[in-house]
Amino acid sequence: MAGQSTIGGALKKTLQDIDMDQQVQPPQSKNQVAWQERQPDASFPPSPAPPTENLQTRSVTTETFPDHTPKSPTSETFCKSVEQPLQTEILQTIIDRVPVMLVFYDTDTNATFFNHEFKRLTGYSPQHTDDFDLMAACYPNEVYRKEACQFMHRAEPVWRDFEVTTRWNTTLHTAWTHVRLSDGFYMAIGIDVGQRKHLESDLDQRTRLAERRSEQLRDLWLDLAENAQHQKRQLALFLHEDLQQVLVAARMHAETVKAASNDPSTKEGLTELQNLLHQAVGASRTCTCDIHPPVIYAGGLHDALTWLTKKMLQQHGLHVELHVQDQANTNNETVKNLLFNAIQELLRNIVQHAGVTHAHVNVTRKNQQLHVEVCDQGNGFDPAHLKSKGGCAQGFGLFGIQEKLEFLNGQLEINSSPGQGSRFVLRAPLGTLADLDTNTSHLNQQNDPRHISAPDTLPHNEPLKHTPQAIRVLLVDDHRIVLRGLEALLRNEPDLRVVGQASNGREALELARQIKPQVILMDVAMPQMNGIEATRAIKTEMPDIRIVGLSMFEDNEMGSQMRQAGANAFLNKAGPTEALLAAIRDAHNDLPHHQDQTDL
Repeated sequence: MAGQSTIGGALKKTLQDIDMDQQVQPPQSKNQVAWQERQPDASFPPSPAPPTENLQTRSVTTETFPDHTPKSPTSETFCKSVEQPLQTEILQTIIDRVPVMLVFYDTDTNATFFNHEFKRLTGYSPQHTDDFDLMAACYPNEVYRKEACQFMHRAEPVWRDFEVTTRWNTTLHTAWTHVRLSDGFYMAIGIDVGQRKHLESDLDQRTRLAERRSEQLRDLWLDLAENAQHQKRQLALFLHEDLQQVLVAARMHAETVKAASNDPSTKEGLTELQNLLHQAVGASRTCTCDIHPPVIYAGGLHDALTWLTKKMLQQHGLHVELHVQDQANTNNETVKNLLFNAIQELLRNIVQHAGVTHAHVNVTRKNQQLHVEVCDQGNGFDPAHLKSKGGCAQGFGLFGIQEKLEFLNGQLEINSSPGQGSRFVLRAPLGTLADLDTNTSHLNQQNDPRHISAPDTLPHNEPLKHTPQAIRVLLVDDHRIVLRGLEALLRNEPDLRVVGQASNGREALELARQIKPQVILMDVAMPQMNGIEATRAIKTEMPDIRIVGLSMFEDNEMGSQMRQAGANAFLNKAGPTEALLAAIRDAHNDLPHHQDQTDL
């Protein structure tokens, strides 16, 4: 490092660069100021000048008053004699007292002077830098040191962070900016940013922790949502697939016993029993739809929304215009259930608050998202006012919908104003689009063993009263108890003969190839291959076979799909047995059946 003799010159040049070009003047005492103030008044006799104070004891510069009494030549000479050392002392004091690091260096980045703050933070002093390179000590890594030197030479008016190695071999986090002086030297200004770095690191850790907690909360919510949907579905499956099927089978058996009885009182009692069973089926079906509509998992989103729009019209008189894009579907159960529940809640809000009888629902697919738009031209509302109250007080809730969509990386957009109607846009990911076989879209997931019953496996005590021209009927259902009920019902019909039984669509297709039945009673919701796909395959390969679709669903859409696949009729299992027998005969005679999809 250069000697201390160069400090004064460097400081003086620095002083000139920052335009501190005023001369240091001797300060005035209070007596001098008072004496000068009296000089313009000629009525007072001249007074001797007050004694001059010792200027060497003063370190603060003040300006003189140019319009007053001329300075003493002796004072000017004295000020000029003390100007340079006093100025140096003042600047040295300021530089050492400022709470930032100041380093003066030449074009080769050799330090010529640095202040006390730099020494305090780094441990380096002028004595330590005499026999080694300060830059090499502060930046041991050659590549990093080169980068720091380039930044020093550019002298840009920006701050940049650097890690400085101290004399104690510790890392000091700093930020620097540089100024180019007029004589070719440079001044570096640095600050300790260790506390800022610590806060940034702490903030970064807290942010990562919050992100992990958010991800854990999202996973937890997804698990809870899936578990809740699973429990609802299991209960709905029990009601729909077990209880209702048993009730229907019991009704069929009651009809069989009633047909075989000659006692009027017995027939009357069985008729009453059938009516009670019919009411039980209806109550069970209503409970199933309230808990978890089977159509949600039996079909796609389009089918579920079609069912919902019909329900809103029947129960609330709300006409919903539904448009669903062909590709707007998802196999992800969580996404499908969330969108269904959200749309249902929004339509209920329209019924309760909008004051209109018409609404629109549009479902489209954009990239990897489903976009659902629900709008009306009703009363509207102020979303900000609603948000201040936490959304809907009950039910799914607008902001409950928003939170759940956000958990799925989706969002809810609300556009509304009083008197201008409302528009809700739901955006949700498609989810995991697994290549699910459409044939597995069924209601019953039980692992009970299934079987195929060929004609020779029928009970040996079957009444042999069929006519030679009896219609050959194949029964297809995944519930044994329903198969037994259908078999018992048809057994007493002379013109109808059960020639086989199958428990799923794939078995029905194989058995139809073997025994060539004339009519097939085909359940819709079955494992491996559902009734719609089985009907399409059988009619394509064996168009002469007549098919009557059966289901526990009250769904015209499902009936339409069965008819499009080639079915001659579609009936509800809970309907009267007379309607079922008539449908079999009409299908065999190739007559249209007009009692589709009703509880006959």
